[in-house]
This record gives sequence, C-alpha cells and structure tokens, in this order.
Amino acid sequence: MHNSIERTPIRAHLTDHMVIVNAQAVETGPTRRPAAVLIWSTTDQKIAFSDPKGNLLFEGKAALVAPEVIRRLRTTDSTFFSLNFEPGNRHFLPLSRLVARQDFMPLKFDRFSELSDELQSRFELADYKGIEELSDELALTLLPRTNAKHLRDERIDLLLPLLESNQPPELNSLAQMLHLSKDRLSHLFADDIGMPLRSYVLWRRYRRALLALQSGEKIATVAHRVGFYDHAQMSRTFLTLFGYSPSILKCPKFIRISGIQSN
Repeated sequence: MHNSIERTPIRAHLTDHMVIVNAQAVETGPTRRPAAVLIWSTTDQKIAFSDPKGNLLFEGKAALVAPEVIRRLRTTDSTFFSLNFEPGNRHFLPLSRLVARQDFMPLKFDRFSELSDELQSRFELADYKGIEELSDELALTLLPRTNAKHLRDERIDLLLPLLESNQPPELNSLAQMLHLSKDRLSHLFADDIGMPLRSYVLWRRYRRALLALQSGEKIATVAHRVGFYDHAQMSRTFLTLFGYSPSILKCPKFIRISGIQSN
C-alpha cells in the first residue's frame, strides 16, 4: 500500500447521504461501494482504477463510477476529489442510471478544474455547507435537463430515521408500522432508495462507525456500539466498502473525518 500516512491526511466529510473525500496519492485495496462516485484529479496526473488482480479498468483525469463496481484506486502526485452519492441521496438513482452500462464514464476534466480551488478552500475553512452546495451543483451538471425527478414514497421518508438506530426494528415490525406486507415494503424500499433494506442498514452502520472510530474508543467497543456483531464483522465491512481496515481509519494522521455525529 502507498505510504499515505506521511502525506497530507485524507479528509472525508459525511453529509446525510453523501461522503466527500479530498486526498492525495492513495492506493486502496479492492472496494465495492453502493454509491455513484464522481471523482477527478486536480492536476494533469491521472487517476487509475484496476480490478483485484491489478488489471487496468480505467485511467483518466475525471470519471463517474457506477455503484457496486469492484475496483482498486491508485493516484500518484495528485490531489483528487471524490463525491460519493449514496442510496437515499436525490442524485443517486439518476447518476446510477447514467453510468449503468459502462461502470466508468470518462468525463471532461475542464468542467471540474475551476471548482477544485474553491472546494479546496472550503475544506480549509471547514465550510461544509458550502462544500455540500457545490457538490449538489456538480451532480446537476452531469444530468440531462430532461431528467425526471424521482418522487420518493412518503412512507419511505418516514422509515429512514428509524433505520439510523444502532439496533433498528426488524423488517416484520417495520412492515406492520407502515401497514404493508414484508415483500411489498422490501420492493418499495429497493425501488425508492436503490438498494435492499438490509444492505442499507449495514451501510448506515458502517458510516456511523467511520465517525466513531476517531473518538478514541477501542475498535471492539465501536463495533458493538454501532451494531456490528463483532470486531471481525466490522473489519470485513470496512475492507469491502473503503479498502482499508478500521485500525488504519482510527489514525488521524491518515484520515480526518467530519460530519453527522454517530448515535
């Protein structure tokens, strides 16, 4: 793995359903993330994605990456931004459809270069609201003007806060609360959010753990508090979703995470 600890720490900001990453010269293990990822280099250096065996999948200055694509990321001598639009974000489904047939959609670098300095400045100032607004604008520039806005069922909006608990209600209880069958709720959730309910619960558990890891607590304590079965389950999840182990993500010299506080 590239020795990123000696470089500027990775900065990750978590909004409600998006993760914004600013980093320099990193190399991850294989990841498979349920997010539509907009990524671009801030210099002339290219970003490279490869499969778990090292075969090149994409190389370029900017791209939109489809959800659930297994890949390794490598950048050298270049700062980059990565906007991860997650299930539940209003741009997740439209962006996913946009890149559905090709996994990696090359993008023109020019459209991002002028915003890189502004984003960098807002990170320095900890202007996270400004970062979120710019990220929203960038997503809209990629989508066709004729793109129909997906209207989410209001019952799903009522459901989402309940899933933020470290021990959320079981599917059967949720279905009874909404006066739906389990099958109907499962299909409705997947259609409106873009991933199965159980997978969504695991993803949100992972996000809470991301913030909790930098609190100084032991990894086993964090795993138990946010709802993982044990340390091993959390470690496997982190390696799959982020490409790094929880022990590395505890290190503020490697990564600094800000955003919504964990429960």
